[in-house]
Formats: sequence, structure tokens, C-alpha cells
Amino acid sequence: MNGLAVTNAEAREIISLYNSLLDYDKKPLVFKPKPMRPLRWRFARTKKHHDQGLVTVEAMKRCFLSAGSPSCSPCKSRIVEALFIHLCERFSKPRRSTGLDGQTQYTSRWKLILTAYQQVRARLHNSQTLLEGVYITLYNVNESLLSQWYKSSVRRTEIRSLMQGISLPVIPACTTSHLPDPKEKSASLPSSSTLHQFHATGQAIVRGAENEILRQESTEMSSRTTEWRHRKIHFSAPKRVYNCRGCNKPMTSGGHTQFRGQRYCPHVETITSNG
Repeated sequence: MNGLAVTNAEAREIISLYNSLLDYDKKPLVFKPKPMRPLRWRFARTKKHHDQGLVTVEAMKRCFLSAGSPSCSPCKSRIVEALFIHLCERFSKPRRSTGLDGQTQYTSRWKLILTAYQQVRARLHNSQTLLEGVYITLYNVNESLLSQWYKSSVRRTEIRSLMQGISLPVIPACTTSHLPDPKEKSASLPSSSTLHQFHATGQAIVRGAENEILRQESTEMSSRTTEWRHRKIHFSAPKRVYNCRGCNKPMTSGGHTQFRGQRYCPHVETITSNG
């Protein structure tokens, strides 16, 4: 990868190899349009009618309007993917180097691969013979898309190796037994003796039946607070009964009162409670 452009001999060899490719690999790249959710109210945008999936409209528009060029995954083109497979075999680990200050510096594997890819891309663009003789599109690729593509390819390889030699069960598309006969539809609809009264809102009220149902529900069901009070009374311990010290009768009997901590017994006291 020395020099700014390929030589004439290398260009002729690349053109001969390009002509031996399949017609599928010679087709121009078509980018799918990115769907966007329609915005509403004051965030809505004006409708722009443009061609669907053309490189000259979408990719080039993003390239001129943004700071950088659009990036794609290596699996978009089989030529680019084959080139990255070769570069991944060449750069299998990060590179370690010593800086000017004597400290060890590491260059990631993906950066080395992308640097080599950019050199190949620059040599292709600087060769007028290749640009006129072949239609090879080496688009921009970033580290994120490169790492995602490599992990996906490794995952697919692991799945193929695990599934090798395993016979999957064949699920029949049709049943071996006959399905049950379809249910026959009755010729006439069932008639009802209950009369309905329809309102203007479309709701039907059953005469007499609705009131009876509500009456039964009100008698059978009660509030949760009432049920809790009944259970508390039933399971609670009996209250203690206090007797009067004078007459030895319950303090709840008639005549016994209390005022500011002083108890009054009508059987012992000579004066009345009002006096």
C-alpha cells in the first residue's frame, strides 16, 4: 500500500478481476430510506418529495450538509466485506509502540484496520483508470459499525459450528389426523321473552329484571367496614365489669355517676347527685 495511487499494471489486474465478478456484485449500491415518524403540531416539517433509496439524493445530501460522510456497515457490499475480512486477518491484535516520552502506547485493532482501509480507498479514488474502468464503491466505515459487523460474523460462525452434525426435527405442515367437523350454524336465532326498552343513547334496560338483581345484590353484599366490625365484636374478649365499693353493684347500673374523678352511689350517699 505504498504510493498515492495504484500503478497501471495494478489497475489492469484489478479491472480483469472486476470483470470476472458476478453481475450481482457489479450493481450500484442502493441505500434504503430511513423511515421517520410523522411530526405533529408546531414540530411538523414540510413534506419533501425525493427519490427513494438513491445514493445521489440521501447519502450525498447528508455528506454535503453534515460535517462528515455517511457510514455504512461492511456487509452492505460483498466487495467491501471481503476487503475487511482480509484486513482482519492481517491485523489480529492491537499494536504497541513507545512514545516520545518513553511511555507505552496502544493502538486498537479497529483503528489499524480502518487506517489500512482508508489507504486503499484513497488509492482507488486517486486512480483515474479505476474510476473509469470499474464501478467499485468503497464507502466510509466507522469503528462502531466495524466492531458490530465483526461480532455478528463471529456469532454466526459459532452458531454454524454448534449446529453442525445436529439433525433438527422436521415439523410437518399438515396434521396426520382429520380435524373435527365445523360447528353447524342454526337456521333461526333463539328468541327471548324478555322485553327491552331502548334509550336514545343505545343502552337497553330490562324491565323488572334489573331492579330485582340490584335488590338481591344489596341484601347479599355489605360494606367491608360493617363486616370488619361484626368480626371484631364476635372475636373480641368480653369487657370487664367494675362494681361499686359501697353497694357492690355494677357501675353500669342505674344511679351511679362520676364527676371529676369522684364517683356517686345513690345507695350509700345521703344527698342526691343534683344537690
